[in-house]
This record gives sequence, C-alpha cells and structure tokens, in this order.
Amino acid sequence: MSEANLSESNLSESPPSESNPSESDPPESNPSAANPSEPNLLSLLPEVFRVTAGSTGPLAALVAAGSDMHAPIRSVLDRMDELVDPFRCPDALVPFLAWWVDLGWLTLPDSDSTPKPSLRGGNSRLRDLIASSADLSARRGTAAGVVRFLHLATGVPGFTLENVPGAFHFRVRVPAAAADQLDMIRRIVRQLKPAHVTAEIVLATTDLPLTDQSTAAESAIR
Repeated sequence: MSEANLSESNLSESPPSESNPSESDPPESNPSAANPSEPNLLSLLPEVFRVTAGSTGPLAALVAAGSDMHAPIRSVLDRMDELVDPFRCPDALVPFLAWWVDLGWLTLPDSDSTPKPSLRGGNSRLRDLIASSADLSARRGTAAGVVRFLHLATGVPGFTLENVPGAFHFRVRVPAAAADQLDMIRRIVRQLKPAHVTAEIVLATTDLPLTDQSTAAESAIR
C-alpha cells in the first residue's frame, strides 16, 4: 500500500470517542432527589445558591440537611385539617380541642375533689360532644340541650326532662341502661342547668328519687 493511501486511511478513521462525564463521574447530589414529593428547598433560595449547589457538594449537602430538619414541621402542616377534626385527631389532642369549645370541664376533677367520672368509651364520647358543640352551645340551658348532651355523653338514648309545676325545679329521668353512669350524669346536669333552678335525678323505672335507692347519694342538684 502506498504512503498516500495509508495517509488517507488514517485521516478517514474517526478519532477516539471522549469519555462521557455523566457515565464516569459520580452523579451530583440533589437535595430533592431522595423524595420527589417533598418540596425542593433549593428552589426557594436565591439563584446564586441554586447555581452553586449544582456544582459543589458541600452546599448541596447543607441544603439536604436543612430539608430533613424541616420535614417534621412540613408533615404537621400538611395534615393541619386532621389535627382540628375531632374524629381524626390523635387521642392526646382530644382534651385540648375540648377546651376550645368549652368542654374542658369534662377533663378535670370534680369540684368536690373526688376522682373525675370518666366518660364511657373514653375519648370516643368526648369526640362526639366536640363535634356537636356548636349545636349544644346554641341549646344550652334548655331541656332539649340537656337531653341531647346526656345522650352523647353516655351513649344511651331515652333521657327525659320534666319541669315541676310551681317551682324552679326539674326532674331528669335516667334510662336503666345508664344507671351505672350516675356520677357523670349528676356532674353534667349540675354544669348545664340554669343557676336559678334545682334539679332532681330519678331512674326511668321508678318515680323514687335516687336518695331513696341504693345506687345514689344525692338527688337534689343545686
């Protein structure tokens, strides 16, 4: 082969391909690559930070650390509607919500320093009361309001309230299914009744006041 042909052959050969940096170099760290659903903290920073973080590791790592520190706060803010919903909030938050709607007295010891009566079902009854607090507040001090409150607090229907003619006094008839919740019933009636009236609690199966039965210690609520 002639030298001319050899020279032309060398010129026609393609030069060796250069290595692709994206294949040989390790990928640059991206603060938002770990979890694409998380907001990109880097996008909130000035442009000089965004440009620099794309070419240097330390700044990208610092932004990633900042994103991790803010993750718990973002998690709380993303479910804020859940935290103020009485049916979806954690159990530990239910008493806090009760104070928002003037039901915090149900979470405190009674005024006579006796152990506080517990609502049957725990927080489930308190959740029902919180959810109905607007309606209960609108009917506070009325017979319908007292009956509705007792129904939600005990989970037992059938409460009735009767006014005693000629006296500032009313009688609450308790259904037999709620006879084991008399301490809480007394406390609720004492809290809800108008200040100028007295109340009496009797079981629906009898007309005798609870002072005449073995299940009670007092009947008149002043």
